[in-house]
Amino acid sequence: MIKFFRKIRQKMLTENKFSKYLIYTIGEIILVVIGILIALSINNQNENRKNQELVSIYKTELINDLLLDVSHFKFHLSHAKEENKTIDSLRTILERPDSNEDTLNNIIRQSLTYFKREPWIMLATTEYPLISDNTFKSLQNSGQITLLDNKLQEELVSFYGYTQK
Repeated sequence: MIKFFRKIRQKMLTENKFSKYLIYTIGEIILVVIGILIALSINNQNENRKNQELVSIYKTELINDLLLDVSHFKFHLSHAKEENKTIDSLRTILERPDSNEDTLNNIIRQSLTYFKREPWIMLATTEYPLISDNTFKSLQNSGQITLLDNKLQEELVSFYGYTQK
């Protein structure tokens, strides 16, 4: 193909047809520019497709993080409810008129046994469940949070900023 165009150029130059050569050259330049524009367009479409795939993956990971958070909160909530029931029953026993020092000692002994048997009770009263923010941190640190639409970015920053306080 290159030889073909080279022969055409040389033939035009040897025949002193400069105006035809100039038109041919401009046409060749236009073809090259059109080729470059087509290649850029294809590259942009490919980049957009890759970015959309990344956004889809990140949204799925964010949803998984939130589902994990929900399960952690449900776990801690159920154990907090159990702890409240235990405290209420202990309060009821202590508020009875016939309770005395022996009753209090028995309650303390049973509570210590209960807390040793159920270590999560101690955690439920002293610590809050951790928020799964790995995907959000990954988005922020990589700068790919800009791939998400502005509203979602604001909501994520608001949510994870609120939970870290």
